[in-house]
Amino acid sequence: MPADPEELARAVWRPPAPATDPERPTMRWVVAVVGASLLLPGAGQLMNRDWGRAAVILVVWTAASITHVWPVWTIACLYAGFEAGWTAMKRRRLHRDEGEQAQGQRPEQ
Repeated sequence: MPADPEELARAVWRPPAPATDPERPTMRWVVAVVGASLLLPGAGQLMNRDWGRAAVILVVWTAASITHVWPVWTIACLYAGFEAGWTAMKRRRLHRDEGEQAQGQRPEQ
């Protein structure tokens, strides 16, 4: 390990990912997906382009709302928010790792 702080900084520092990539999900996107899915279950899945999951969650949530089965309604809301956020985070990490591999850097473990 280098003793000089400048050498250590050069060894550890990585240039930031380019901000010009429109396909790269940001943390704001993850927050928006979770918020949308908590307000209307299935919306976060639509934002993640998971059409099948969005349809199933929206149908279950609507059926629970119509029949007044509130525990199922609540579970559908919480599951939708968690699942949409988890999927958005996975895609964010996957995109970051692909970018690092393309630049010749080793992805973080």
